[in-house]
Amino acid sequence: MDHFFSSQHIWLKSLPRTEFWDQFFLFCNYFDTLYFPLILIPFIWFGISRKWGIRIFYLLALSGFINLIGKALFELPRPGLIEPELSLIKITHSYGFPSGAAQTAIFLGCLLLRLFPTLRAYFVAIIYVLTISFSRLYLKVHYPIDILGGWTLGLLGFWFYAKKERSLDHFLQKRQPWSLGMLGLLFPLTLIFLYYHPANLQIMIGTIGVTTGLLIFPSDPFYQPKLIKGLLAVFLVFLVAIGLKAFSVPIYWSSFFLGFWIAGITPLFFARNRTYLKKV
Repeated sequence: MDHFFSSQHIWLKSLPRTEFWDQFFLFCNYFDTLYFPLILIPFIWFGISRKWGIRIFYLLALSGFINLIGKALFELPRPGLIEPELSLIKITHSYGFPSGAAQTAIFLGCLLLRLFPTLRAYFVAIIYVLTISFSRLYLKVHYPIDILGGWTLGLLGFWFYAKKERSLDHFLQKRQPWSLGMLGLLFPLTLIFLYYHPANLQIMIGTIGVTTGLLIFPSDPFYQPKLIKGLLAVFLVFLVAIGLKAFSVPIYWSSFFLGFWIAGITPLFFARNRTYLKKV
């Protein structure tokens, strides 16, 4: 281990631990698992804005792809790969730099501030980013340099999106639904071709599921998002996820069906008119 990583490793080992903070930061680890998007996406999609639910889903899929490419390019180890007993969570199947959790946290935090530029939103965003980022250090699954790398990628991703948002809106508004559907399928297939990796394959198959649902089941023009609908959507998605796991459905099929369920089947529970139901 060179001096650069040695100093970070020694600093990580010096972090004090208590049972309370162990449990708290282990809970924070759920923000870096499949469970988090299963809560976030349906809640935004059906509780706040269908447009932003769809948009954030595709942005997170692209962000995940970029993070995996970064890990593959740098191949920097995690603390647990150097000293297995150090980490509270055993992760042996991926590299550390850049941190995906830190990248996602700061990207979502910036999006929150763009949608709701209020003092309360700033407070929530800062606490969220710092808590999730520090949790990766406390759990000793990342070095500080990994967090800085994640923040850098997340900020660059948000900057690029903010710069191109108006052009993107204009482009999407001029496309026909079938055309958007084809682009939605081409997007994950292209990213699978560019980097064939199990984690990327799982993300992109879920994206294909979402796109398929959007193609088959059109949106209900009378639908209005409400927070109670978002909570119910989350509940329904979790029931499906539990069922898929209980029946030991292969992970890639589960990813596809969960995406399809969110985009294509969940809207049927909130359809407000029979005309829409007849169309689908």
